[in-house]
Amino acid sequence: MNKQIFLLQVFFIGILISFSDKAIALTDTVSVWKKVCDDFSDCKLVFTEKFKDNANQWPLINDEEKGIAEIMPEGGLHIKTNKKIDFGQWVKLDVNQTEDFSIESAIDFKGGSNDAFYGVIYGLKDWENYHFFCINASGYYNFGVRYEGLNAVFSGNLYSSNILKGKQSNKLKIKKVGKKVFFSVNGEIIDNTNYKAIVGKRAGFVVFDGKVNLQIQNLIYQRSIDADAVAVEKGDEKYTSSGSGFIVSSKGYVVTNYHVIEKIERCYVELKINDEIKTYEADIVQKDPKSDLAILKIKGATLDAAQFKIPYAFANGVAEVGTQVFTLGYPMALTAMGKEVKFTDGKISSKTGYQGDISAYQTSVPVQPGNSGGPLFDNEGRLVGIVNAKIMEADNVSYAVKTGNLRNMFDLLPEQIESENKSEIANLPLEQKIKVLSKFTVLIKSK
Repeated sequence: MNKQIFLLQVFFIGILISFSDKAIALTDTVSVWKKVCDDFSDCKLVFTEKFKDNANQWPLINDEEKGIAEIMPEGGLHIKTNKKIDFGQWVKLDVNQTEDFSIESAIDFKGGSNDAFYGVIYGLKDWENYHFFCINASGYYNFGVRYEGLNAVFSGNLYSSNILKGKQSNKLKIKKVGKKVFFSVNGEIIDNTNYKAIVGKRAGFVVFDGKVNLQIQNLIYQRSIDADAVAVEKGDEKYTSSGSGFIVSSKGYVVTNYHVIEKIERCYVELKINDEIKTYEADIVQKDPKSDLAILKIKGATLDAAQFKIPYAFANGVAEVGTQVFTLGYPMALTAMGKEVKFTDGKISSKTGYQGDISAYQTSVPVQPGNSGGPLFDNEGRLVGIVNAKIMEADNVSYAVKTGNLRNMFDLLPEQIESENKSEIANLPLEQKIKVLSKFTVLIKSK
């Protein structure tokens, strides 16, 4: 299988056909999860996808040779394969594959080969590591686990009278309970097996080695609520994504990544003023897609000039390889990790970024979805970069846009931004630096 490398601009993007290490941006799209409770207060987190738009960034494709994946105007995902290949569409979800869960989907078979298998793929790490449950239009099903490129579990092709044959709609469901996973079609359990966990968090749809024409009505993923997890705060469910940013002027200017605000209608900045959390709408006043940077201006808020006097310096030149650095940000702030600013540190690994990009650094700083737009400081309290991407399948490989790109944008603002060359916090202990800089690190929320 040919390997490709993609630079992806939104965190929830899936991968088509081939798969390898990828640099992905770190926007945390979170609105798809909702808390649902029954009459007995048994609560689940539920992801419901009906494909009425593409808010969750399914990758989609229109390739005469490989196939088509498109959102239908009336709702639903249309998949058509034009030749006998393995074909997939999936998104990454914030899930833990060791907890109990269920996945279900109604899939209409509109035509093609009755022997081609299609269905749900889940627990997917990459094209060599995944679970699947598939059926075909002749009434057969199979399920399995591919681990490190090998079929660790494979049921073989089995027949079930519960599968509606020909051009029919079938409802597939996978349910994990403890160490067992059960497979059902149209409301009846047809098989089960011992569950083998894979660390992958992607879920979606797959066609194996066949020509088919499908319309997928929905994807519903339910998972248990971890008692230790931080619930989405009241009011935050209306936001569709989140990222990080930082204040660069007491005049209300905030820096983040372009991809954080690229596809949104309205942008909001959450910060703490006098120990009280405030949320303000913000205007996008400058953007540079090439550098993946944007400058926002808070509306309706006057920041106290003394309280928000910038304490950090803007680094001159390029940081050396081995420089100790750290970032502050809001990873998964509206879902699992909560809205306390998070600190991680590492070193500059390379003076160039993804695929040799001279405008960025590679670092060993661990980052997560939602870290996009967060500041990268050296231990002297100088701003050396803005976090914007990571390699999904590699440990602690992240990227940051160099500060020099930001200076050029300041010159285009209607007001002057003073970028200090001397850090006021250079001699403070690291713990004190973090405390001071956390006040200038903000949560970006979008609609």
